[in-house]
Amino acid sequence: MDKLQNCHGIPGLIGVQQEWLRDFVQDYMGQNMRLAGALRGLTQNVMACASENLDHAQHIANDLAQETNQQMSHIADEVNTYVQQPVH
Repeated sequence: MDKLQNCHGIPGLIGVQQEWLRDFVQDYMGQNMRLAGALRGLTQNVMACASENLDHAQHIANDLAQETNQQMSHIADEVNTYVQQPVH
């Protein structure tokens, strides 16, 4: 507002307006850059957590697959033993 009081004529008014618009655009761009940085950090954190969870889920799935294979082998052995027993 001080600049408006001290400007002279139309050229001075236009100069103050252009300076205000320039400052406004700089503030707007700065805020957008800060927001983009915050979102980038958030995205990286989410991706890291998702990767950890995926790794954990894959580990659990592998453990379950191994346990299932062991149980199936045990069942197959029991069936073979039963089938090979003589009938009375």
